[in-house]
Amino acid sequence: MASAGSVGGEATLTPPSNLSANRTYRLQIVGRQNNNDNNLFTFNTGNPVTYNVSAELSLTSVAEFQAGSFIPRTSGFSQRGAGANSVSLDGVLQGSDNFLVAFPTANLIGPSGFTTTNILTPNNLTNNISAVGYADEFKVDIVNSTQSSNGGDLVVTVNTRTTNGLGANDDTRPYISVVNDSTGEILPGGQVFTFLNNGSTSVTIPEGIIDTLVQDGDSIRIKVAGFEANGPNIAGLDGDANLPYSLVVSSVNRNITVSERLSQAPGVPSVPETPSVEPLTLNSDNVQIAYVAYYGRPADPEGRDFWSDVLARENVVYSPRSGSGIDTLSPEALNLYNTFTNDFGNVDSQPEALEVFGGLNAAGIVNRIYRNAFNRNAEAEGLAFWTGKLNEGFPQAAIALEIALGAQATDIVALNNKIEGADLFTDNLISQGVINRYNGETARQIGRNFVSSIDQFSIPSALQGQVDTAINSLPA
Repeated sequence: MASAGSVGGEATLTPPSNLSANRTYRLQIVGRQNNNDNNLFTFNTGNPVTYNVSAELSLTSVAEFQAGSFIPRTSGFSQRGAGANSVSLDGVLQGSDNFLVAFPTANLIGPSGFTTTNILTPNNLTNNISAVGYADEFKVDIVNSTQSSNGGDLVVTVNTRTTNGLGANDDTRPYISVVNDSTGEILPGGQVFTFLNNGSTSVTIPEGIIDTLVQDGDSIRIKVAGFEANGPNIAGLDGDANLPYSLVVSSVNRNITVSERLSQAPGVPSVPETPSVEPLTLNSDNVQIAYVAYYGRPADPEGRDFWSDVLARENVVYSPRSGSGIDTLSPEALNLYNTFTNDFGNVDSQPEALEVFGGLNAAGIVNRIYRNAFNRNAEAEGLAFWTGKLNEGFPQAAIALEIALGAQATDIVALNNKIEGADLFTDNLISQGVINRYNGETARQIGRNFVSSIDQFSIPSALQGQVDTAINSLPA
């Protein structure tokens, strides 16, 4: 609280602690008549009382992107494309997108990374005034082709699509950044802020960097943003800006899946249904959990029926977080559980395990399981623990089940959504009479792409359209 005691006086208010980003603060200004008795309730004047308010923020520098900033705000990701060696898609930068703010100096703070507001510090802002651009965000999952242990450089290219599109006629200027999904680190060569050259600009990430990410089971994020070009400088976009562009992500000998962060109007609940956070269970009714957590795809009907019968035969009910742990299983059920985890994901007898985990180190295998189940990498403690178990010889499928059944909080919601979506997919293979088309590596990858597009913000009852799209794309 502060006060000014005379006409033309000045009051300065200093907050007692640092203000936080992404929060709203209120400033209350109260006037009273200046009289001898200091009566706060006497304010007799026929003229308006005018005053001026100014604010000055003392801010510190932050990185353009920070680890931990990937926590979804009000929406998840939706798959835009998948394929071998290259994926192309069209986008539009417009007022409903996230903001990216370019500040005139590096000594400013703001929410960083792919949050509601992002910051840049170029040295060519028009009149040295901050510029507001619009940005789209993409997540890219990469798996090396089974024919090759390594792939080529990753090239991210942005092209203008129309005469009024992003970068057309030098009226607007694009920005691209490519970062490590886990650390937030901008990858070497992964940032460009320049005019389009003949309608195109790109960044190239060396193949060795991408090979390491793939081996670690990691992903990347891409940010595409646009600003108004004012000669050699940049300025903020108009509120009605509409800038079409195309994005091409390519790398030889790699399977690529590109998903885009969904936009959602403020105040609109992202999950109108009340999600369940009850501990998960492996039993004859929930075999799908093993397919999702280990293979990252919906079960084929024959496989789901087979393993459901196997678990039902010995009445296997395994839910360690609900108190139904290994020690509660009968000898017959325990033997069956061990058979299940050994046979279900045996790398030697199940070629699909090589499709999913081939070429990955121990940490990469654990991270891939976490991404299959929860759409995130393992936390440091979990990564160290399960990597150790894997190195001790524990079966990969058993580790996948233990990770899935140990889910808590939003991880339960994400995995439940995936399981419901996967069951819907499997049921539709039967109802649409296309069971035979869900066979082979290409078909399984389509299933994985479908499951990877589901997260804690997905609405299972609204997935039918995505199921139809995925099933229609299965090889004939």
